[in-house]
Amino acid sequence: MTTSNLSSRIRALASDPVRRSQTARLRDVINDVEHAINAGVALEHILSELHNDGFTFTMSGFKQALRRIRVTRPPTSPPLAERNTPAATDYAINPAPTPTGTRAFKTRQQLAAENPDLSPQAVRELLAKQYSDNTPGSLAQQLAAQAARKGNAGT
Repeated sequence: MTTSNLSSRIRALASDPVRRSQTARLRDVINDVEHAINAGVALEHILSELHNDGFTFTMSGFKQALRRIRVTRPPTSPPLAERNTPAATDYAINPAPTPTGTRAFKTRQQLAAENPDLSPQAVRELLAKQYSDNTPGSLAQQLAAQAARKGNAGT
């Protein structure tokens, strides 16, 4: 018996659907299944198509196989640039517009990029300082104005 003959027989076993588990066969088409799920196709319809191809999963068995496959493979979500929803970091980089009379505060990342020579501690202090400055629009000024309005409302 030669090694190449044995190797070819073992490869044949790996491609024989009768000799492979349902989860292994599902793993072969998981990208298509995930695409259908992401497109909004109900799991019942996907399972029905799998049944037409010889799978015998119950719904709970199908869901369990999906969980096992998802755990063992890297995520296949599209890169952030291709998603329709903004990334969480977009809010830090491009903060929401501020009401008139207030100012936008810079994030730690923005301050560090603008001041590359500062230590992390100095950047944190600069970050905190922008909230406590008594400059127009600072948080301290906004809170003082709010307190003054409440005080005037009570008189």
